[in-house]
Amino acid sequence: MPGTLLRSRCVHRSPADTTQERGRGRPSGSRRSCPELPGPTSQDVRFCACGPDGPPGGLRSLSRGRSWRRRGLAGGQEPRQYLATHIRRGTARLTPSCGWDDDRVTDGPVRVAVLDDYQGVAPELADWASLDAEVEFHREHLAGDALVDALAGVEVVVTMRERAAFPREVLDRLRDVRLIVSTGAANAAIDVAAAGECGIALAYGTSGPSRATTELTWGLILAAQRHLAVEDHGMREGAWQTTVGIELDGTRLGLVGLGRLGSAMVPFARAFGMDVVAWSANLTPEDAAERGATYLPLDELLATSDVVSIHLKLGDRSRGLLGAAELARMKPGALLVNTSRGPIVDEAALVEAVREGRIRAALDVYDEEPLPGGSPLRSLSGATLTPHLGYVTREQLRRFHEESVGLVRAYLKT
Repeated sequence: MPGTLLRSRCVHRSPADTTQERGRGRPSGSRRSCPELPGPTSQDVRFCACGPDGPPGGLRSLSRGRSWRRRGLAGGQEPRQYLATHIRRGTARLTPSCGWDDDRVTDGPVRVAVLDDYQGVAPELADWASLDAEVEFHREHLAGDALVDALAGVEVVVTMRERAAFPREVLDRLRDVRLIVSTGAANAAIDVAAAGECGIALAYGTSGPSRATTELTWGLILAAQRHLAVEDHGMREGAWQTTVGIELDGTRLGLVGLGRLGSAMVPFARAFGMDVVAWSANLTPEDAAERGATYLPLDELLATSDVVSIHLKLGDRSRGLLGAAELARMKPGALLVNTSRGPIVDEAALVEAVREGRIRAALDVYDEEPLPGGSPLRSLSGATLTPHLGYVTREQLRRFHEESVGLVRAYLKT
């Protein structure tokens, strides 16, 4: 399916609860999610998207936030809407609820902002012109005040997963935004709870599995083992053969994480003649064997692997998983590859280990992105760096943007 529409927390208030809150034009009063209420409590209302019995489990949806009266519908009507093919199953009933005041609904076309189009390819990769909206594209990375200023008057935001950050302090200042469309199945850069409280709906794409990140991971491994960046630079400066490479055949690949992306590494490693071992918190020897790897405890994996590649989601358990003590256990001269998320590795400890020549690193992800110009990682001769290119292929970006157009179109039709 092209995508999944996700509902922000919908809030019902009684007609008496009209006191303006903190000058934001947002009605005050108690806030309760839809399942707690027997029905609408106001005739002149906004709408959220719930199923007939409240949020229907795996089915989620969103609505546009226009009042029923503005749509030419009598107060209290509850028409059944179909949101194209972008909901995985069933239909969504739009249930009235109070939301932003009328001053948040502006005349004229809906404005859509597409963020972090670094390469300037978004306009050509999807049919944005088919939307009944004004679409603008931002190539520069925006954050904080600059992001808030750029989104003034914008109703729909399209963002790449974990590029632009939407913490509570930003979401609370987006007076006009009603929908944020994000590529990928989740986006840790968005404070979901705050979005719901601010009346901003979220929509995520559901692009199918891609080998793009796996391919880049092997590109980084090969580039680091054969010093390709150094030799390329040397050739352009007139040099000839300044390094000695390291073969992969007969070495050991240690996979920290053996899920979808980790498992995809195994057949490539076998083709290179590598032994494959793996660890994750819930991995069993039987599961590892089924996926073509040998289970090892993390300490042993780190101590015996020539290449350690991380394939974990960032969470409470994985944040800071590899710190100074874990990096010290790695084989001297081993290569640590991270194409998952930067904070899984203690960046300061990694910089120290690479600077001292104890290990090498090949990185596509960082604690802060874009990586600051003054980051010590940029000056490490033992580190091969790419700017979070894991999913950045023409094919994957096309899928992302086509999904985003579909989600925005479904929103505009509600």
